[in-house]
Amino acid sequence: MLAQGKTPINGPHQGAWVDTPAGESWFIHSYRKANVGKTYPVMTPADTDEFNGSQHGLQWQWAANPKPGWVFPAGGLGLIRLFCIPLPEGFKNFWDVPNLLLQKFPAPQFTATAKVAFTARTGDEKTRLIVMGTDYAYLAPLWLALAAATGAQTPATTFKIRFRLGKARARLYQGSSRHRRRWHHSRRAGETHARQRRLTFTRREGYVSACCVRYEQSRQASGEGLSGRNSIASIVGNIPHRMALAGGWIDQPFVSRHNPSPPGSMVVVSLEPNLWLMDRCGMASGTRKVASELWGGGVPDRPPVELVRELYRAENKDKAEPSGSQDMIGLLYPGVSRLDYDAGFEGGYFPEHIESNCDRHTARWLEEVIHLVPIGQRPEGYNPLGVKNLDPQWIRQLGQTCKDCFDAIVANDIGGLAASMNHSMRCWEAILPQTMKHPTLQIDLKRILSYYQQRYAGAMYSGCGGGYAIVASEEPVPGALKVKVKTC
Repeated sequence: MLAQGKTPINGPHQGAWVDTPAGESWFIHSYRKANVGKTYPVMTPADTDEFNGSQHGLQWQWAANPKPGWVFPAGGLGLIRLFCIPLPEGFKNFWDVPNLLLQKFPAPQFTATAKVAFTARTGDEKTRLIVMGTDYAYLAPLWLALAAATGAQTPATTFKIRFRLGKARARLYQGSSRHRRRWHHSRRAGETHARQRRLTFTRREGYVSACCVRYEQSRQASGEGLSGRNSIASIVGNIPHRMALAGGWIDQPFVSRHNPSPPGSMVVVSLEPNLWLMDRCGMASGTRKVASELWGGGVPDRPPVELVRELYRAENKDKAEPSGSQDMIGLLYPGVSRLDYDAGFEGGYFPEHIESNCDRHTARWLEEVIHLVPIGQRPEGYNPLGVKNLDPQWIRQLGQTCKDCFDAIVANDIGGLAASMNHSMRCWEAILPQTMKHPTLQIDLKRILSYYQQRYAGAMYSGCGGGYAIVASEEPVPGALKVKVKTC
């Protein structure tokens, strides 16, 4: 706002300062329209957004100047992904939070509806649907709090907030069930809570907003430095996770028997159990559950080669399509391992050779450059084996990508690691096309993968049908989990 002074113009105000490419500066502001010789119809802004474009609609605005990494428009997928951002230092309430995606109240009476799924990386991450004004309230249902505590992915949940005569009421729907309503209300003095609190907003002051925030950044938040019942291991167990890098499917005899240049290889990495990972994501969560039941939540002190075969028998008993042994090896062999499979050795069910690297420097480097971005679980009924193109040359290339991947990791070569991951995905799609496209898949995996491969050094999926995008990058990747390699 500028003082009017002695000028006839009472402003400028309620506008914006604009810089042009030519270096000019203009101030655009509201003022009485001059007679331009034509009448223009009154236009109302859009108030609904299906998020089918490459960016969100013009009806949205941020509470502060936006930064890269706050949001990922998913194009034709019909969704927008918001990433959790640390709260500002000295945070007292949500007037201090910049990453609020806001839309002004469109009418005196209306209903705002949003469908939300939430995957927390740590227990300090939260998501809300907020009504923002001189007073504010946010909707935070209990199952989202549970997701934040465990890192699990929530089912899609529909929020509905109905505005009538200046009052706001909220309803939540999950599937066809209606759940208890809860407002979480905050004022300048600090966060307070109230159930089914009714607040008053005027159309002029009100905004509907969505946000994702991270309440703390601490060693406790990630589970580091904790032990006993306060550790994340008390929830997820003590058995390591398994991450596969490059090569996948070569551990299956129906693939390896077509390899013209055996052995074909794949890389598995043993991870500390300091994260809660979603099920059906290609991270051997099913094998891990079998191991927990078989051994009472821990790993017996016996040679890993014995444990691998014991676990393989337990998981694959009476299965028509057995899990590959790389799942068990990745859980039980520490560090980074290259598994060499030849159909002529034990039918291709177990590797003829395992080369493991437990060097701590190599492990720390891999932790720095690998980022896990949650994409989504494999849907029920999904099977990637409906279409098979077992071309020997593609299978030979698949087996070679892992050898290249392992060598790149040992050499701390980000370029070689990324190239092996990218080419491994091309081999997957050529050999088993339904790993990337299937009638049960509701998201465009190819398009999402292309997004990460174009913006970072390389990327692949943790498993067929999605799971996590494993991104190779020396720069931070918004929304990504960080892993810790188990080396001993």
